[in-house]
Amino acid sequence: MSGEVTIGATTAFEPFESIAAEAVRRGTNTLTGFVEDIDLEPGTFDLVCGWHVLEHIPDPMPALSRLHRIVRPGGVAAFELPNFACVLSRHRGQRWAYLEPRHHVNQFTPTSIRRLFVGAGFRVQLVTMVLTRAA
Repeated sequence: MSGEVTIGATTAFEPFESIAAEAVRRGTNTLTGFVEDIDLEPGTFDLVCGWHVLEHIPDPMPALSRLHRIVRPGGVAAFELPNFACVLSRHRGQRWAYLEPRHHVNQFTPTSIRRLFVGAGFRVQLVTMVLTRAA
C-alpha cells in the first residue's frame, strides 16, 4: 500500500558482536558493526538518533557523515550528549559526572556540536539543553 507507515520499526547499530547478538535475541533489528562501515542505501532511514554515543567516539565525523547519507532528505537526526559548557560542568570541574576520560574521549559544547553536525552535512535546527539530576 503506497504511503503506508510502520510505527516503531527500528534498526540499531552495535559494534560489539556479543552485545548485538543479545539485542537480536531480545527481538531488535540490530546490525553488527560501526555505522560508517555498514553498507546501507542513501535515504534508508527517516530518523537517526544516538543517546550518549558521540562523546565515546574518538573521531565522530565519519559516523555523522555516514548518518547524513543514510537519512532521507527531510529526515531528522536527534542526539543527546553531555554539555561541557553547562553550569554543572563549570561548577564541579574535575568532579563533573560526565568527565570520564577513559570513556568520554570527546567533550562538546552547543557551539562545537552545531559545527560538527553542519560539517557532516546536516542542517541544524535546534541545539538545546536537557537538565538532569545525575550530572
